[in-house]
Amino acid sequence: MTLKIFSLGIFAFFLAACSTSPKKAVSGPIDKARWETKMRVKDLSRNKSQSLSVDVLGEKTGPLRLEATAIMGYPVASYVMDQQGFRCAVYPQKQFYEGPLTENALRPLVKIALSPQILRHIAFDEPIRGTDWVCQAGEDRLVSECRSARRGLTIAWNRHESGKTVKVRGAEFEMDWAFDHPQTEVQFKDGTFRLETPSGFKVIRL
Repeated sequence: MTLKIFSLGIFAFFLAACSTSPKKAVSGPIDKARWETKMRVKDLSRNKSQSLSVDVLGEKTGPLRLEATAIMGYPVASYVMDQQGFRCAVYPQKQFYEGPLTENALRPLVKIALSPQILRHIAFDEPIRGTDWVCQAGEDRLVSECRSARRGLTIAWNRHESGKTVKVRGAEFEMDWAFDHPQTEVQFKDGTFRLETPSGFKVIRL
């Protein structure tokens, strides 16, 4: 019960850590925003799926925060990334992960090998940079697909009236990530992108 109350308190602080405007379609690039999203990840090797509601808050060239809850509504994890690395509190297991932004840095959250930097590109509709990435733009001049033959990854954006859906396909997993329209007039407060180790959590460095 104590852990549940603590976790809900973290989520309440996160939701209060910024002020927002109503959601609406955005016609051009954005520098900072907040999204309400739904994420489904399937591990192809184990034939197991995980579905989460994920609040995303961040800056295109700055920090990013994800607050994940289960479909039933209970808190699952808080995830913060910046130039120094990532930090992730997993509430059901009382574990706190931290480390550099490698392709293992998302495993505490969604149990797949994928660079968390790709999540930023997906959210902000940015082409993925790198010599092994090839990206294409759609008729709206926004990125519509990125492929990496070396990584065996394909990322496809589908924009529609209520937001966008992004499909990530790899050799070992599938991710479907549905976004509502962003809230772009956000004011971040001190502590929005801080994540400290909760009392009693085991610290694991990756």
